[in-house]
Amino acid sequence: MPERIRSIVYVEAFIPEDGMSFTDYDPEGDYSAPMTPVPKGPGGHMREEDELWAAPKATPQPSGTLRQKLKVTGAYQRVPKKTFIVATGWDGPFGQMSEKYRGASGWAVHELACGHDIPIDMPDELTALLIEAA
Repeated sequence: MPERIRSIVYVEAFIPEDGMSFTDYDPEGDYSAPMTPVPKGPGGHMREEDELWAAPKATPQPSGTLRQKLKVTGAYQRVPKKTFIVATGWDGPFGQMSEKYRGASGWAVHELACGHDIPIDMPDELTALLIEAA
């Protein structure tokens, strides 16, 4: 794989181990029904103006995508340059995931002080990090 892919970037993502699902990393979450596309009000992760823009475009995420156990070979670990970008402006589960890679060989971890929807909240900063990671 390193001969074909030289860089991989995870943005507010979970990186599962073989046989695990997202729910294994967030066991207290309720994933029995589709996820609300844009959380409303306090505790939501978007600024009000962004929520008004995004809400009509969003659809619920099927809960099975979070419960399905994945087959992971670990091939991504052979990619020479790996980047994890985490949003620190909300109380999400991805900060925990990023800590696993902070300081690990071949990994760069970047924090952006915004909500989960980094492309909406900080598009210029995200673009700069993606270019840096290329």
